Amino acid sequence: MMKPFRQAQLTHVNRKIFNYRLSRARRIVENAFGILVARFRIFHTAINLKLKHIDSVVMACCVLHNFLLKMVPSSYAPPECFDRENTSEDTILTGYEAQNYHTYGLNRSNLGNPPRSAKELREDFMRYFVNEGQVPWQQDCI
Repeated sequence: MMKPFRQAQLTHVNRKIFNYRLSRARRIVENAFGILVARFRIFHTAINLKLKHIDSVVMACCVLHNFLLKMVPSSYAPPECFDRENTSEDTILTGYEAQNYHTYGLNRSNLGNPPRSAKELREDFMRYFVNEGQVPWQQDCI
């Protein structure tokens, strides 16, 4: 839910690194949810449960997925199912595509500028990504 820096704001390499890392994290989360959608039919439609119970359903699906992945990996999840990242060449080999059944976009709740606390948090993450949280290939990917 964090907002990347706009193109006009990418005046410093630290901001470019932040946008790269944010984009990479978003892709990983989208892939993870895509796996759940592909494996569990409950995610094909709106979940007709109280909001407080949906967390339990998602967690149960994650636990079941991890169990099956560990116990029967060759039949449950062959390698060609998943995206793979080649960091040395900065390429992505895509796995099977999940069908986009009934997913809905998020509505924007704040059409103005984000609150100052959100901007400060983004700056904190940016500093982390270029200091103690840096990864060896991030300079090559911006």
